[in-house]
Amino acid sequence: MCDTLGQCVCQDNSGGHFTDPASSCTKCKDMYWGNYCDKECPCLGHGTCDSSTGACTCLDSDSAGHFAGSSCERCKEGYIGQDCKSKNILITRQRPCSTIVTSNASSTFLLVDTDNDLLISGGRPLIICRLSTRLFLGLRDVGGAVIAGSITSTSRISLVVRNDQTTDDTIVEVERNARPTFAILSSGAVYNPASGGATIMGGSRLMHTMAAYTPLTVSIVQRIQVDDVRSVNVYSNGRIALFNLLTLQEAFDFSARITLVQSAAIVNDTSSPLALLIGGQKGGVWMMLSVDLPLTSTSTVKDDFVSLLPAADATMCPIDSACISVANILVDGNCPVLTILTTTGVAIAKFCLNDTTTAKSSRLLDGYASSSIFNVTAAVLDKYGNAAFIAINYATSTLTEPTTVYKVSLDTLGSYGSVRFQQLGTINEIVTALQPNNATRALFATVPMSFQVSIVPLNMYAVTRVFPELADTQGGMTLTVQGEGFAPHGVLQCDFNGTTSDATFISVAEVQCVVPAGSSELLSLIHISEPTRLLSISYAVFCLKKKKKKKNTKTHYKYINIRNT
Repeated sequence: MCDTLGQCVCQDNSGGHFTDPASSCTKCKDMYWGNYCDKECPCLGHGTCDSSTGACTCLDSDSAGHFAGSSCERCKEGYIGQDCKSKNILITRQRPCSTIVTSNASSTFLLVDTDNDLLISGGRPLIICRLSTRLFLGLRDVGGAVIAGSITSTSRISLVVRNDQTTDDTIVEVERNARPTFAILSSGAVYNPASGGATIMGGSRLMHTMAAYTPLTVSIVQRIQVDDVRSVNVYSNGRIALFNLLTLQEAFDFSARITLVQSAAIVNDTSSPLALLIGGQKGGVWMMLSVDLPLTSTSTVKDDFVSLLPAADATMCPIDSACISVANILVDGNCPVLTILTTTGVAIAKFCLNDTTTAKSSRLLDGYASSSIFNVTAAVLDKYGNAAFIAINYATSTLTEPTTVYKVSLDTLGSYGSVRFQQLGTINEIVTALQPNNATRALFATVPMSFQVSIVPLNMYAVTRVFPELADTQGGMTLTVQGEGFAPHGVLQCDFNGTTSDATFISVAEVQCVVPAGSSELLSLIHISEPTRLLSISYAVFCLKKKKKKKNTKTHYKYINIRNT
């Protein structure tokens, strides 16, 4: 339309969003496309789109952020944070242990047995790998799908085995040694989390079945060892089964308080009473319960934690329904660290049970359409690095991304490191379990893909700087290596292409070592390593470049990357 002076006034409403009056409003306004400029760009506000095709051109500047992906749904490689402006301390992968399996792989079980140098993962069958070498040792079948497990003694491993046909769960014990056969030594009671009896928590005490309102598939959320003899299986439908060794003591039903359970953890800190934390949702709104232990029909149940988060960050949950579910719970001392799904992304929150005034929260991922789907598939704490590793994959109705593992500071709750897994043809690498080995500073990820299962090691440390950059080849100079996630245990060494030098632990962010004597040809490579009983883990690799002047005895150090040897 025209104004009284004959100048174009471009339409900007639900019928179309046009701009450029000088060209008679023939162009679409930013963030819209189509013949009638009535379609919103799918770029999540992180870029512009082609007015004809809707294809995104993502923002890529220090001021606006560095984004990537077909919908600008993630940070460009090398950047991290909610606004994709922070430089990413890359989490690097090591060589995996992989094998082909005869049934469709969907395991969430992973066990690290450092005493016997074993990695155990898979569902049915189990796959066994050598921890130190990542060498595949073999497959084991225990008569069902292993959905959870734990080390219960120096000689035994406890497994939760699900019957493929009846969905009954049975706890069995197998021998624990360096060459396990996984022959069942003893078997406990059978419990069906969908139809077995349970004591209702939050209503009158009675036995009942949940067949009428339980989802067809009930998954185990967490198996938690409470003490030397007691353990609990926490299920997605609100059921908790309490075991004494292999004997089922009692089952409890919390579905009146929480309708979908996605996470669980135990608080076992001297400053707080022993408690079981259960996270998920009720009626589309996030919910967390704290249940006093020991678990009985009269255990105190608290659920007044929702009010803490708006006080910490009123913009994260401006209304109750803005925070959908507690997807994961980690416990730092007596302080729960929650990964919360919101209507626009993923948030992190932390508060302490003995001092709720310290509650704080942060947005890990934000600005996404409400139709976006985020799956938080695994998370673990790193006690040395004061951080959490959280595995998340993103999906829409037309797009599925592989998992990205984020490293989040427990102090600021901000992410400062990540690694994006791979897309192999049409198959995405989705991480289903994480387990750390703090002795070697490796984080192991289970990645089932169709008929293959891989256990992928990730480095839990990073190197950001080495100085001085010049070192005398006659030796004696102190070399400082800076980064994050270094551990104060074991013997630290610097390896100069086979010539080692003891290193001194200064802090989780710094180690020092003395450069040995040798020619510049001999000192062609350096890595910082942490030898253990079975393996030397490399912290970093650097290249030494000799200057061209003939009489110069100094060699230049240049940082390349992080590598395992």
